[in-house]
Amino acid sequence: MQKTTLNLAVIIAAALLTACGGSSDDISPADTGNPTPTNLTPAASNGQTTTNNPVRTSPSTPIPTNQTPAASSGQTSPNTQNPANPGNRILAPAPSMPNAAERAAFNNKKRSLERPEVKSGELSLTYEIKVNGKKIINSTGSLAERDFSHMPHGFSSHAGEITVSNNKKRITVPAIVRSYQGFRSGVVTTYDTTTNGYDIAFYGVNTPATAIPSTGRATYTGTAFDKNDIGRLTYNVDFGAKTGQGYVEGLTQHGRITLNRGKVKLGSLRSVPSTLSGEVTGTATAAKGAGLDYAMHFFGNQAEEIAGYVANETDAIALHGTRGEITQ
Repeated sequence: MQKTTLNLAVIIAAALLTACGGSSDDISPADTGNPTPTNLTPAASNGQTTTNNPVRTSPSTPIPTNQTPAASSGQTSPNTQNPANPGNRILAPAPSMPNAAERAAFNNKKRSLERPEVKSGELSLTYEIKVNGKKIINSTGSLAERDFSHMPHGFSSHAGEITVSNNKKRITVPAIVRSYQGFRSGVVTTYDTTTNGYDIAFYGVNTPATAIPSTGRATYTGTAFDKNDIGRLTYNVDFGAKTGQGYVEGLTQHGRITLNRGKVKLGSLRSVPSTLSGEVTGTATAAKGAGLDYAMHFFGNQAEEIAGYVANETDAIALHGTRGEITQ
């Protein structure tokens, strides 16, 4: 799924103002207002480093602690007791490492066509997003071609560029592209450094509608990030009640974000062809700043991962999590 607030008129106005000198409040190429997080160190040379903003990845991307070895991928009996909570039955174990078929399916989903979610009146907007000269999104407004096959596993941050155009104008502006890729899904957010515009896309092996659990509870933990910081996601899903709620911590601009109780339901993904999958949507409340909405989809054959966003018209935070056991 893809959500964008990139606005051709705003980007062109900002670009023209910068070209004319602008005011002292303008963001210059040397000072984007989006410093590289201090808790990241440069990755070893991987062919993706740029001169002005080197590709940054987490020093290492460990396997999530709730991933179990592939050898133990057999399903746990519904009567198995959870040693940590003797009164809870394990309905499904924590995810194992993906097998060869799952890895192949995920690789195929890194390239896709989608009908992006755009605001009324913006269907004439054509834009593309590039990282290190490679086009990752090419959108005509009504159809978007996406290629995230070059994004590394785990978290990464890249210097990029957005080119927007219509039949009269074509403008290229600098951008920050941030990504988190798990084992079955990923999320990519592009921040326009000249405006508050953003593009956020999540992708992966969609959980079939018939495979969304109908009972049990699970906690998804993982990563949340905005254009400045990397935080933590915790999200609790009650599949029986078809609800979910959680929080995001560690983002300076927003403080703690409460993901209010949302509804788990079937949603039609904008992929081509369109598919039904499980999603959870709701409102969010930040300790600092305006209110937000959130949306996440389930990914993997057994809803092993969630990916999505919490956002409003000017701010976007990417979300990615992996569940533990599903217990009764």
